Amino acid sequence: MNNHHGPEYVRAQAKIAAAALIKKAARFVDANIPSPVFKKRFTHGKGKLTAQFEYPGVLKVIDHDTGDVLAVSAPGMPELLCPNFKPRTPALEQSVIVDR
Repeated sequence: MNNHHGPEYVRAQAKIAAAALIKKAARFVDANIPSPVFKKRFTHGKGKLTAQFEYPGVLKVIDHDTGDVLAVSAPGMPELLCPNFKPRTPALEQSVIVDR
């Protein structure tokens, strides 16, 4: 016999309702939050950079002059580089060889 009125059932139903509510709120925030949430210029060495914080908690560092993305954080961890981020490596990019 299933007990649909016991405390475990009530707790499970409350958890299901909370999960549905958080999902709806996340969609609402995603549709209404400005992007980027925060954007500010700063310098590093001689470079002019932009720190840009975006939903869902991703920090990007962008070269102000070229627009190149220099670093991207893991979502929700602004001090941790995203494991999938592949920085540009100009030293390894092929250059054009001109015959003389």
